[in-house]
Amino acid sequence: MTLTEVPSTSMAATTGIERDALLERAAGLAATYVTAGEPPGVADFIRRYYADVVPDDLLERRVEDLTGAARAHWRLGAQRVTGQALVRVTNPAPGGAQAWVSPHTVIEIVTDDMPFLVDSVTMEIDRHGLGLQLVVHPVVKVRRDTEGRLLGVAAEGPEALAAIVDDATAVVVSESFLHVEVDRTADASVLDALCRDLERVLGDVRAATSDWVKMLAAIRRVIDDLARRPPPVAPDELIETRALLEWMADHHFTLLGSREYEQSQVDGSDVLRPVAGTGLGVLRDRDEADDGDPFGAMPPELRRHSGDTGLVVITKASTHSTVHRPVYLDYVGVKRYDGTGTVIGEWRFLGLWTSAAYNSSAIDIPMLRHKVASVVRRAGFAPSSHSGKDLISILETYPRDELFQISDDDLYRITMGILGMQERRRVRVFLRPDPYGRFVSALVYVPRDRYTTELRVAVDGILRRAVRAVGSEWNARVSESVLARLHLVLRTMPGSLLDADERELAETIEAACRSWADELHDALVAAHGEVHGAALARRYASALPSSYRDDVPARAALDDIACLEQVRDNGEYALRLDPPDASGTMTFSVFAASQLALSDVMPVLTNLGVAVVDERPYEVTHTDGTRQWVERFGLRAPKTPSAEQREEFEHAFAAVLRHDAENDSFGALVLTADVTWREAALLRAYARYLRQIGNLFSQEYIAGVLVANPDVTSGLIELFRSRFDPAATAPPAEQQARAEAITTMLDKVASLDDDRILRA
Repeated sequence: MTLTEVPSTSMAATTGIERDALLERAAGLAATYVTAGEPPGVADFIRRYYADVVPDDLLERRVEDLTGAARAHWRLGAQRVTGQALVRVTNPAPGGAQAWVSPHTVIEIVTDDMPFLVDSVTMEIDRHGLGLQLVVHPVVKVRRDTEGRLLGVAAEGPEALAAIVDDATAVVVSESFLHVEVDRTADASVLDALCRDLERVLGDVRAATSDWVKMLAAIRRVIDDLARRPPPVAPDELIETRALLEWMADHHFTLLGSREYEQSQVDGSDVLRPVAGTGLGVLRDRDEADDGDPFGAMPPELRRHSGDTGLVVITKASTHSTVHRPVYLDYVGVKRYDGTGTVIGEWRFLGLWTSAAYNSSAIDIPMLRHKVASVVRRAGFAPSSHSGKDLISILETYPRDELFQISDDDLYRITMGILGMQERRRVRVFLRPDPYGRFVSALVYVPRDRYTTELRVAVDGILRRAVRAVGSEWNARVSESVLARLHLVLRTMPGSLLDADERELAETIEAACRSWADELHDALVAAHGEVHGAALARRYASALPSSYRDDVPARAALDDIACLEQVRDNGEYALRLDPPDASGTMTFSVFAASQLALSDVMPVLTNLGVAVVDERPYEVTHTDGTRQWVERFGLRAPKTPSAEQREEFEHAFAAVLRHDAENDSFGALVLTADVTWREAALLRAYARYLRQIGNLFSQEYIAGVLVANPDVTSGLIELFRSRFDPAATAPPAEQQARAEAITTMLDKVASLDDDRILRA
């Protein structure tokens, strides 16, 4: 059996066996040079350390480096008390203190096993702009004494009970040994900053996870308090608020922080101040500015209306989460009232909606179900009607974060606008400013086939400029619909009021959406009418290759399409020599049904007296399988040709391709002496006649003399026409005058050989 015939399962088993053998070598190597003071059990630790690593990530490494990395991590955890996170960021190198080598910067962490650990660490690494190269994350049960000294790897199974009996002073702890390799950086300040930030993030993870039960209890207390002392709100609102809090507590909201606030007056303004000792999770031991308080960031004109938002405030905090996901924290605030119905404070919960919250139907979620019902009721569509079903679909697929935060009125306005689009391929923009003036939410709909990364970046720039945003986040939805949806949250400066116009933004984005094919279609229709122009657009929009579209503006392609149509009609080729650009380079285009060989074309162009400076071929592939070619040549000529000379150049090139004209240096006379290819053939015939009567100069030399004396050459052709062309015969006196003018020019020829050839 050959290698290619080995079943994939067998190959996987083979690599697994190789991995296990490599780990045994590493464990054996570690056991041979245990240093004094090193915690015991390193060989067993190595086996568990790499147990879940993909074999390919291990087999490409030296056993010495695998051993050294694990030993270094093991020694890092030699002393650690519960609740402490050990972090080290190093660059292992030959001759270094680590005694092992890695091409990457290495991050080593030893801490208690906690949820969200890997997510949060890798999130912080990404924030520093460092790419991940390898993640090793074993959770190892270890034995420590009461002072935190590492005694070894804890036994498992039946042996574990015996170990506990033998050493009652040891404590078994599940610890995360997180080894992450990232893009190497040698800047010590960057390494120190990364280490400090990782310690801060691990502290947040610990605070959030260790206080989770307490935060859950805080939600329960709020639910109970709302039942015991109902606030002065509508009964339905109270019921939905309690249901929402129950739903959040039922694994639909990842609690990361909570705190209680009291409201007071400072200089005539309402201010929320934290109640001492109530902070939990990431809000534990933090001041007010750290939790993204939207109320405190409110400009005065909005703060006056803060009481209009109802019992519950659901929005985004002003700070990014350092735990679990790199997004702005979700903020749920429940107002506190006194016995007179006056707002006296707030219960605040920060966290992240879970995947279950995003995947649940909106009609099953407290608060959201009332919003959905309100919109459906106002729309007035029958549930079984086409419009009714479409409206429900729009509401169910509405960005869930946005659905939590948006008001009923804004939701109705935007969803009815979306419904009114009726799957038409058009651009629409819907804006919703945050009530606290901190961000603008934008929904942008564009034709699905136009949605690209480049368009997203362009839309982001357009909207950021329009609302004067200082930052943005985005999320895209591309489904079976003909429209793609882009949701952007544009962060604005506090107090910045929205003055952007949705219609104007849609027009600007529409222009950014327009593809090369759109521009071509419009140009062809304008030039040829709706029927013929649209037919040409269908024929060539997708046939012209991307390299052509990158090089040629759509409107400039009309002349090329005319030439390609000419080729379709005559089945041969079409030619065009354009005027020179600012650098003096002319573009010569050859349109053909088959590609011309460069070895055939280059000698022709050289003999026509031009230098070829570049060549660009484009293959045109039509939907019916037929192909055409566009060959572009950049040419330089001794002098700028006139329109008539450029046309004659095309005729001369075509004559050579048809074998109607010879391919030699006489072709250069077309541009230098302003003659036709037929007149060049006449001069070629005279040159051969001179050879026949005994002239010793070669034909190439004679052609060179004629090219070097273009005025004389042109005069000779004019004299020939005046004497022998029936349509241009001149009177004898005029012929004599031309002959005398040629003689005068010959008298100025410095070379005797040139004079002899020209006079012949």
